[in-house]
Amino acid sequence: GPSSKPTQKPSDEPSHIPSIKPSDTPSNTLSQGPSVTPSHIPSIAPTAKPSVKPYANPSNIPSNGPSSKPTHIPSKKPSTRPTILPSDYPTVPCVDDDSFTFILDIGNPQGCEWLTRNVDKIATRTENYCPRGHVKGGCKKSCDFCPCVDNAEYRITLDDGTEQGCQWLVSDALLSVFRIQDYCFADDGVSASVVGNECVLSCGFCL
Repeated sequence: GPSSKPTQKPSDEPSHIPSIKPSDTPSNTLSQGPSVTPSHIPSIAPTAKPSVKPYANPSNIPSNGPSSKPTHIPSKKPSTRPTILPSDYPTVPCVDDDSFTFILDIGNPQGCEWLTRNVDKIATRTENYCPRGHVKGGCKKSCDFCPCVDNAEYRITLDDGTEQGCQWLVSDALLSVFRIQDYCFADDGVSASVVGNECVLSCGFCL
């Protein structure tokens, strides 16, 4: 049986039977195997390997950075930022078409720069020519017509007396060419008609 009194000298070899009570002084060397019961005192340093299972009580403070992997559980609340939807119209740069020319009322051809070339005549020239569909479609910047779009409120009166919006001009791929020829151009076949002035995009004047 064990001695009733402790020995004054430690044994040369460790005992194969663990002591019943913990030692008052911690060991200076690491244990070769994990302890049977969990420690009551938390570790000072974090573990080198993450836990396999998630913690039952999540933190109330959000992480400073995004997770490296997507979550398998969807968010309970919708995002406060709306999804950016594509525009109904293609994006056309807000610049003048350098190759575009139009015929003045006196019969001379001019480019977009003519509209703003003379500071004293900018207001008169833009007020006279920029309402015309083919001019504001080709000279978007000079005419301050950005974005280059149709007048959504305008209605075309068809030959049979019915009314249609600008989108009607291009709603049928087979008939759109004929509709644009019949409704978008003036008698000269180049300048915009009344319809062309309002349906600039559908008539193809946005250059």
